[in-house]
Amino acid sequence: MNDNILVTIAVLSYNSGKTIIDTLDSIKKQTYSNIELIVSDDFSTDNTIEIAKEWIEQNKNRFISTRIVTIDHNTGLPSNINRAVQLSNGEWIKEIAADDILLPNCIELFVNFLNKTPDAKIIVSKIQHFDTLQNGNINLGIIAPSSPYIDIIRTFNTITAREQFLHLLSDGCFIQAPSVFINKEIVLKYPYDEKYKYEEDYPMWLNLTKNNQSIYFLDEVTVLYRIGNSLSNRKRDYYSRIHMESRTQFFWDIAYGYYKTEKIEGAYNEYRKSLLLYELTEAFTQNKKSFFNSLKRKIFKVLINNLAKYKL
Repeated sequence: MNDNILVTIAVLSYNSGKTIIDTLDSIKKQTYSNIELIVSDDFSTDNTIEIAKEWIEQNKNRFISTRIVTIDHNTGLPSNINRAVQLSNGEWIKEIAADDILLPNCIELFVNFLNKTPDAKIIVSKIQHFDTLQNGNINLGIIAPSSPYIDIIRTFNTITAREQFLHLLSDGCFIQAPSVFINKEIVLKYPYDEKYKYEEDYPMWLNLTKNNQSIYFLDEVTVLYRIGNSLSNRKRDYYSRIHMESRTQFFWDIAYGYYKTEKIEGAYNEYRKSLLLYELTEAFTQNKKSFFNSLKRKIFKVLINNLAKYKL
């Protein structure tokens, strides 16, 4: 294994006091040695920073260098990632939410893949869902991406960036963001779009592939992705208000134009239905806490699917 590549692991935290130790411990256990650790915090109001500082003080000798980055207001995930990248020294960046877990050979697997595929600048992999039981044990869940998306992404090592772009438009955002391993120069040239505060990954993949930057796939599980009441799950909740506001803005600014230009009507209609679902529920309930339950979503989906037949 080539340990000459300096890898920056950027831990992205926000009120992660209950989970960040698990994340940091998983980084310490990496079989790859040449690691810089950055904790980039997006204005946590709990004890995340204090916990991170204490842990780093006790474990700093494990890393080439360590750093904690803070800010005086909440900026959103894209900005938090960009800050970490700009301050990093590593040639490659592995970002991880402060409630997810890297498997021990995560970085080693990516570096080995890179050694065999030197043209790769953006590599993604599979992830596995998990939650923590009351007794502290980990309960493992599904592996993603699953069928049919796993069959699509397995073609990414042999198709062009243009073909990847069209797949992402027509099939949606099936890339697992927690798994991304990316060259620093790529992120500096094509940074995460900070306009979409809670929609960091889909705009990024579309922008990269549209600009002829191919995404490569490592067919291994490298990350455990926490579900339940967690930072990762909240930021991924398709029906949460903050996520859907960013998604709506992104759709009208960018995705709509892509769909129309590429004449991908099926994907456009599906995306439009999801936005109608959000708009209807928002209008009818003023986004009350109990509003996004499964029964109401099913009712609205039936309505929207019928409306979509008439392309309303």
